[in-house]
Amino acid sequence: MAPMNIDNIIRYVCATLIYSNIFLFPLSGFCQTDPKAAEPEEPKGEEPFKEVQIDLKGNYFRGTLPFDEPFIIKGEKSANFIKIVTKYLEAKEIKDFCTIIDTTKVFGSMGCTDKASCWTNVNYWQNNENLIVPKENENDNFSIMVDELKPNRFYKFYFGFQRKLSKNERDAVKELVRTNLQKDISSVGKKVDFVFSNKQIDDIINNTEESLSNFIRPLKIDFKKENRQKQSFDANLAQTIKDIAYNLFNINSNSKEDFIRNSEALKIHQRNLPKKGLPEFIHLKLEDLTNRTLDEKLLNSKDLNLFINDYEVFLNELSMFSKRNRKNLSTSTSQTINKITSVLPNLIRIAKDYSALSNQGVELLNQEAERLVSTISDIIILESIVSGNSIGNFQARAKYYFSADLGVAVLPQINKASPYLGTNIYFAPVNKEKPLKWNNPCKISFEEWSRNFGRRASILIGISMTSLAEPEQRTDLIGSFNLLTGGGIRIADAVRINGGVIWYEKMNANPLMSNSRIKASPFASLSFDIDVRTVFNKLFNTVPEIQNNFIN
Repeated sequence: MAPMNIDNIIRYVCATLIYSNIFLFPLSGFCQTDPKAAEPEEPKGEEPFKEVQIDLKGNYFRGTLPFDEPFIIKGEKSANFIKIVTKYLEAKEIKDFCTIIDTTKVFGSMGCTDKASCWTNVNYWQNNENLIVPKENENDNFSIMVDELKPNRFYKFYFGFQRKLSKNERDAVKELVRTNLQKDISSVGKKVDFVFSNKQIDDIINNTEESLSNFIRPLKIDFKKENRQKQSFDANLAQTIKDIAYNLFNINSNSKEDFIRNSEALKIHQRNLPKKGLPEFIHLKLEDLTNRTLDEKLLNSKDLNLFINDYEVFLNELSMFSKRNRKNLSTSTSQTINKITSVLPNLIRIAKDYSALSNQGVELLNQEAERLVSTISDIIILESIVSGNSIGNFQARAKYYFSADLGVAVLPQINKASPYLGTNIYFAPVNKEKPLKWNNPCKISFEEWSRNFGRRASILIGISMTSLAEPEQRTDLIGSFNLLTGGGIRIADAVRINGGVIWYEKMNANPLMSNSRIKASPFASLSFDIDVRTVFNKLFNTVPEIQNNFIN
């Protein structure tokens, strides 16, 4: 076994690189000898932006998030979607998301001290159905453009799907609002003067909003104070409550007083009427009605309509009795009958007042419920948090860290030039879709400068494509190939200048000695990025040749 000196180590490294094609790893599949096994070429006419599909049911992205280039998030949407708002968090490690993301705070202040918890705004999707008419059989999808992300980062995207209420939801919300408002107004309005404080009105509004938020879980309503629709709702509801309270106060303070006064007059006149002329049930009905408490509790109870009906029946019976029995009464009671008859219109008016109050209260509540439904119809938010990253799997990372190029190396010491095929290993992931730009280092941060340097600088490993052998001077390292090592800098998107050394075997100057040593000669080169599969599958039959030379 040959000793493991530096010459043998270099030979073994070169042979291993060539034979295993490690230096061409980033685009695996280029070395297939069977043309049928080669991957099909990508169709021409590429889309201007990459698209990443999102699965909202599973809350994940179908693929790695691109970096250093704008891209489009695309997903399915419901027909009643109005707008989709997107934000994201960025972190170098999963653990850097130091706090649990509370989606209820997304609509709050964006200010924060911890960089990992700051939301970055993204473009949004909005339904422009009046501007763009969907094509027939067109998929119901949304598309959101996202600006450049950083490589090797973890992301959490927030999606707020603003949508309309369905008909069933509108009906249910309306009934819920009406019921809650009626209950709250009844509970708060037990004061005699029906004057509500601002705090009591705020409590009614807050209770209504809380009931709605609980009702439409897991949806939420954007009820932040800055929302103009919310302010409009608060003002309208407060005015409605005051209107109901005002009417309750006037009806109860005026009509109740009239009712009691007229009822008392009837009771006085009743004592002057002969018992045989006035049926007993009218006495009982009158006594029952006058003893009722006509307060706000009665007005908001389910018995209100029954009371009004009984009231109107009694008044009708009283009127019919007066007309029917007037001639049978003694002349001494005619004046009393006349007075009773004059009282009837007042009592009928009072009954109508109470009936109108009931109808008005119901109508006001219905109007406010409908107004609230219309207000929140366009601010219903369905929230979702979707995780993703710009790291990718092993094959994706290899594509970003490795590239192949074809260049010409100039070797001044031996007065030769040789084309070569090489692989560049970058210090940072490189997305070639992003144009290479020169930035003033004084005007950018150190992090950005280091990223730019990592996207430009690379380590070079390659093999020469022509022989450097000279009789009695040098031979090629393996077969007709030699190893190149060094480094390079990208000066344009696909152009690079490189420098390093090329390794070959130096023959012993003594013709009697057959041993040789591995030597290095400096080189400078200019190279261009290439598609390795195209080169190897169409221009060269390189792999079999390398293998045959190595074996021989």
